[in-house]
Amino acid sequence: MHTAIHIPSDLVLPLPLGYMHEVAIRTTDEGEVFHLFCGLDTNTIRIFTEKSCDTADTELQNNTSDYVRFCEHTYDEWYAKERYPFVLMSEGKELAGIVWLGPKEPPAVEGFLSAEKEWDTFAIRTYMPFRGKRLARPFASTALEIYRTLKPGRTIWLEADSENTSARALYTKLDFKEIGYTDTNRVVMVLE
Repeated sequence: MHTAIHIPSDLVLPLPLGYMHEVAIRTTDEGEVFHLFCGLDTNTIRIFTEKSCDTADTELQNNTSDYVRFCEHTYDEWYAKERYPFVLMSEGKELAGIVWLGPKEPPAVEGFLSAEKEWDTFAIRTYMPFRGKRLARPFASTALEIYRTLKPGRTIWLEADSENTSARALYTKLDFKEIGYTDTNRVVMVLE
């Protein structure tokens, strides 16, 4: 897979709500082209919300809180928490996935101290028909690289269902390390 990253020197986070800027192009070994954008425009927000509210996508509904985030509440409310989304779009402008990061302290985990660091949470989603096409790792890796360029010095963490082995395997490949479990038995991982 080949990636061409182009971060303009004037790109600063957070982007205004409804603004979308292309930051990379990925070409798969099969020749499929995907565009990586920072931010979501109004149309992409609508599509993303529809995907979040799709109760037929049982994998998404069973493994995320996106229905609550974006269907019971609004994208605008979520974005106001200083969330920085990156979207992966196919050459045909279909939403293939989303990664977001943003300021948030990790949950309490026995034996782990989170003091004296600036923390950001991380999440990734892929959508049908692109799920399972081995796009998540290169997409997330590129989004993390760009985010760390734009927001240096931050420590990134995530929380996942301890039984979601495929997600945990992906996070391990992205160099996240397990630091423990929450009191609800969810695994917390940190990108060092």
